[in-house]
Amino acid sequence: MVGGVPAAELCRDHGMSSATLYKWRANYGGMEASLISEMKSMAEENRHLKRMSACRMTC
Repeated sequence: MVGGVPAAELCRDHGMSSATLYKWRANYGGMEASLISEMKSMAEENRHLKRMSACRMTC
């Protein structure tokens, strides 16, 4: 159960697999919302920097 709702029902309501839910819970389960937001922002910045670096290497 996730917040009182069975996991299978929650996944069905949101159109996702139970594997996705459990993977998300393993990665983000104990984090505060602000930390998740910061982590996603940093991941996006890293993707941007990697693209810039790849462009410099090939150009």
